Amino acid sequence: MKIKNPLFFINRRSNITRLSLIGCLFLLTLPIQAQDCCDIDDLVDLCYLSGADYCGFGGNCPAYSMDGDFMINALVLKLTSSDNFGPNGTVNCEFNLKKLEDVSSVQAIRDCGCDVIFMPAVFSDPVTNNINSTESYIPEPILQNVYDWSLECENNLVIATQGEATQWGYTTEDANINPNTPISGTSFNSIFDGPFGSVDFFSQGGGFQGVFTGTPSTGFEFLAQDANGNPTVAIDEVSNDILLGDIGIFMSGGAGAVSTGPEINNNNDILVCNLFALACALAEQEVRTRVSHELCVGELVTLPDGQVVDEAGFYIDTLSSFNGCDSIITTSVAYGVESASIFQNFDSLLVCTNDTIVIDGTFRNYPDPFYEIPFEQTIDPFFTNVISEVLVTGFGSLVLSPDIVQSVCINIEHENLEDLVVLLIAPDGSVLELSTINGGTGDNYTNTCFTETASSIIGTGTSSPPFTGTWLPETDWSSIYGGSVDGVWQLVVRDENDNNIVGTLLDWSITFAPELEFTYQWETSVGLSCTDCPITNAFPSVPTLYYLTTTDIFGCVSLDSVSISLIEILLPAPIASCVSASSSSIQLNWDSIPGAYGYEVNINNTG
Repeated sequence: MKIKNPLFFINRRSNITRLSLIGCLFLLTLPIQAQDCCDIDDLVDLCYLSGADYCGFGGNCPAYSMDGDFMINALVLKLTSSDNFGPNGTVNCEFNLKKLEDVSSVQAIRDCGCDVIFMPAVFSDPVTNNINSTESYIPEPILQNVYDWSLECENNLVIATQGEATQWGYTTEDANINPNTPISGTSFNSIFDGPFGSVDFFSQGGGFQGVFTGTPSTGFEFLAQDANGNPTVAIDEVSNDILLGDIGIFMSGGAGAVSTGPEINNNNDILVCNLFALACALAEQEVRTRVSHELCVGELVTLPDGQVVDEAGFYIDTLSSFNGCDSIITTSVAYGVESASIFQNFDSLLVCTNDTIVIDGTFRNYPDPFYEIPFEQTIDPFFTNVISEVLVTGFGSLVLSPDIVQSVCINIEHENLEDLVVLLIAPDGSVLELSTINGGTGDNYTNTCFTETASSIIGTGTSSPPFTGTWLPETDWSSIYGGSVDGVWQLVVRDENDNNIVGTLLDWSITFAPELEFTYQWETSVGLSCTDCPITNAFPSVPTLYYLTTTDIFGCVSLDSVSISLIEILLPAPIASCVSASSSSIQLNWDSIPGAYGYEVNINNTG
């Protein structure tokens, strides 16, 4: 239940058949989709450890778990309400709550079929009943098993708080000052602005109110902070698990502000339900693993299922791994440079003896790199980013600048376009807003293209659905300049209105300028000013055949040659005589030289 780049909710249920990629040759492995990792049903299994199995009696410790007094009549009722979570609920996701009895090994947790594990706060020593809310009295091997289970599948999610967060490398302290507020610009902002509403602030409760005072060296992102700026909610970058400084955020009664009953009544209700809506989305999303293999034209590709192909496209396989995580592997194959006639218009040149001629061997025999992603994706559930992506390669160190992206074109079916947000995400994470909340109640984006040379911004003036033609995006193209062209490009579509109108992303494409990276090597180096430049000066002393090898970033090679013949200087220089001269002119006469087609006059070596 993880995403390596957790910028958005992800929901992808696509069937991919073929991707058209023209320009570069490579083999790459794109999304691998885990099917609830180890689960076999359509429910999201929310497992929990019971505080009663580990707690001493100090501080009413057993109440701080899913089956405890502070949750059973509040958070649990909200999570199990069909009005909130279920086919007809606010979020089309149904939880199946189950107590995690056997935590003796990762295999035991796997056998339970968990999608999410919610950790209790076990702050009372079961032997002495002493209380320390910054420590966990769950046995360390059990905490380690839960942590290892989280790492095993990318879509395994753990929610941990207070002392239990120490297993992830976080330490806490009782120092919170309410209210807590979201940190702007974070990856998981949807827990503060999601399907159950928006939250500008929320509160911790109870005698212990925690903030993070220590973090792991392996990376993290803070999502919320208290009134003094102390962090209180985090995403761990290694496990992508959700860590909170205080379990009171989920509590009712004297321990927290979550209301009793299934209804959504206050900010804490909104926050915790948005958070578990995120857990649902992550439980259903794809695991994203990418592996690339470079190939050249004429070579064959063996897909993960053993099929051998030699045709460009997207191919899809379903494999099972040892831990039950069924994977859908999408393999992309495209073409690179072929041996071609670089000098097709001038494969033989003439030059006078002792003169210099410029040879241009710039490789031009490739089309604009064009990537078409033709598979359909349902834009559902609402408030959830649907992401379609493609891996672009071959541009080497080239960075995004004007005219590099030639066009981005989309086809979307939707009966109420003003519900939709459409974004382009560059490989470095920078965002270009293509079209947001445009089109009113109109239907569809049909052959809608965004270019730098269009004259009008989409949604302005007389533009109207289906927006066929070329448009400027809503934000300036410069918002994605400066990053690498190579990498994963994402088209993101989100439906921001739960009016039961469901749309479909039919396909999209992105086209780049032909600025692929090549290296050049002139195999015949005698009489050249540069042996590794595409354009060089040639001054041979004898007739010479020059060979040029062009290599793309994948190692694919094109070889061509150009011959240079010499014109010997056999004509004598004419003998000139001065006829007249003045301050502004001079007249010379000479006898014509048989066979000469022209004459060069040079006075005092001035040209």
